[in-house]
Amino acid sequence: QKKSLFIMAGGKLSPRMKMISLMYLVFIAMLALSQSKKVLSSFGYLNEKIESSNVTKSNDIAGVLENLTRKATEQPQKYSELNSKASEVNKISDEFYSYLGAVKDSLYAKIDPELHKDYESLDSETAGDEFFFAGDVKLTEKGDLFVAKINKYRDDIIAVLGDQLKEEVRHHLEERFDTSDQPVKGGQTQPWIRNRYEGFPLVATLTNISVIQADVKTSEKEIYNSLLGK
Repeated sequence: QKKSLFIMAGGKLSPRMKMISLMYLVFIAMLALSQSKKVLSSFGYLNEKIESSNVTKSNDIAGVLENLTRKATEQPQKYSELNSKASEVNKISDEFYSYLGAVKDSLYAKIDPELHKDYESLDSETAGDEFFFAGDVKLTEKGDLFVAKINKYRDDIIAVLGDQLKEEVRHHLEERFDTSDQPVKGGQTQPWIRNRYEGFPLVATLTNISVIQADVKTSEKEIYNSLLGK
């Protein structure tokens, strides 16, 4: 430890100690790199879990909608309007969910297909930054559209539900799809999209988008339960 402090302090070293010092620094760098790679893999495995969960939620939602359609046929006076609302919510949600999937596909397209599951190789922030940002201030057209789509989804769902929107559901929608400026250190704020996506490795960006997809599915299930009084 004393030697390490001496090295860091820039003391005079023999050639042998200089070599040991260099090896020590290389070892520390390799250790840090190894930990970084493990973090990337963790993001990748998390993304797999989220995507798998989204498939399960989609199947559950399909079952709920099928059941609601059947009820609307059997008891139209009671369920027809609810079924209509649910169908509109599902249509808006599916369109937004598919758009998010297309964004992920665009980002994946910049990477060799053989490396899509090699999460440690998805360490560059270039693909995400080029997709969303045009310099330090402006966004690309795709970046502007990304934020606009999130806001539109939230507002469209709220508008469709109208008087049947429960306050708790509204709160969750506004919280999950909030794109307002985010607080940062020093009491400053930063645009939401830069706070969440600028300078992040590709695997983290992909995972963040999968989380939005999960929020869509979770919101759908809450809405249908709310409409049915559950």
